[in-house]
Amino acid sequence: MATRNGTGGEAGQAELIGYQAAISLWAHERGVCWNRFNVMLLVNAIVMAVLAATFANDSSAQVPALILCVIGLALSATWLALTRRSFEVQNYYLKSAQEIEEGSLGGAVRTLARGEAFGQGEKVTLTLDGDDETMQLGGLAGVVTAEMGAQVLIGIFGGLYVLLAILTVVQMGRQMF
Repeated sequence: MATRNGTGGEAGQAELIGYQAAISLWAHERGVCWNRFNVMLLVNAIVMAVLAATFANDSSAQVPALILCVIGLALSATWLALTRRSFEVQNYYLKSAQEIEEGSLGGAVRTLARGEAFGQGEKVTLTLDGDDETMQLGGLAGVVTAEMGAQVLIGIFGGLYVLLAILTVVQMGRQMF
């Protein structure tokens, strides 16, 4: 395949290899991101279950409950930071591949440019067997991203930990007076 500057030799091969490497690195990081997300979801669910069991079984166990809330909040903050970092790294690899797609490959490949517009809910047109097919994400799928959904879920856990910590402190205050 010839590149925009007309070279199809070693330079063109290097650009194609760079493009493929960026896409492979993006796919790998995406897998790592969701594996890490699932582990953190499981850990937070376990902490929340232990916290619920602590409240249900022993209403006088406020100190352990408060410690669990602090641990859960720290886990949620770490989870959010790791998730945001992973999405930023994924974005970097996609933008790197898109840079090659738009520059060196001279627009011969438009997968990422179209994919970005499609992912943002815009209409994109594909030509299949000579026919144009317009596609667009509809409803919430065109508005809510995986990153947004992940951050909302992490926020729910963090908010629950804060709420339970406040309830624990209030309960401790009532027992003191």
